[in-house]
Amino acid sequence: MAELEFDVKIPHLSPSKIANFVEYCGLKFAWEVEYRKEGIPIPVSGAMVLGTAIHSVVEWALKEVRAGRKLPSHQDMTDRLPRAWEEALAAEQAKKNPITWDKDDPEDQAIEEGKLVLPAAREQYLVGVRPRLVEEPMKEYIRWNGGEPILVWGRIDLVRDDADAPGGAEIVDWKTTKDSVSANQRKSGVQMYAYGWWFARCASVTHANVRKVFFVRGKRAKVETEPYQVTPGDMAYFERAAIMTWKAMRAQAFVPHEGWWCVSPKDKPYGCPFFDGCKRGQ
Repeated sequence: MAELEFDVKIPHLSPSKIANFVEYCGLKFAWEVEYRKEGIPIPVSGAMVLGTAIHSVVEWALKEVRAGRKLPSHQDMTDRLPRAWEEALAAEQAKKNPITWDKDDPEDQAIEEGKLVLPAAREQYLVGVRPRLVEEPMKEYIRWNGGEPILVWGRIDLVRDDADAPGGAEIVDWKTTKDSVSANQRKSGVQMYAYGWWFARCASVTHANVRKVFFVRGKRAKVETEPYQVTPGDMAYFERAAIMTWKAMRAQAFVPHEGWWCVSPKDKPYGCPFFDGCKRGQ
């Protein structure tokens, strides 16, 4: 079997990349960075692209509120989804990434469910939200004794005013899921710690409130949320995870880890797009 060789050198890390390395699979992380660097298409789940479109509509609605206008109506939000879907699809097509769909979650059905989840998102969560920041760039450095500063660069979905939270605000991360929210999806983890770490630095607080907001599509559209308080210990864990990811990248040391994602996308749309080359050594 041929030895795998990677040349994974990138100028910055994102919360999702660090989470992929630490919580999922170091080898998957390496494959993904290598493919993107070489411009090799990566299969993408259609459900994920639809989630991007739904989040885009929600962000548009909140930007309207932040600009001093009324929260768009149910109909306005639903009518905007086809446009957002085409834009999200075009972004993947520009990268030549093939879109995959689960046979139990076909495209037409999924898009109709997406239209139904937007009114639920509006009524069950967006009404009354006071957005402080929407789609805010996140750029902060981790400075450590072992080497060069590490730039953490990402994007925050929403920072909303909350008088009871540290710094008077809560950080919100959108998630879209099908039918129900699993126990695994409800877990906190590195990505939430990263958002809390960023806000704590910006607002000069020791703790931060973060919340996942799940837009659940399916037979019954609904919204569920999961709150977390990110502590100084969580923030320290995030920094250690980022440094470990950075060191592994510099040393080209990527440890594989098998989990629920370790299936072929030919069998499951959420499967690892690198399954064949990694698992079968092809």
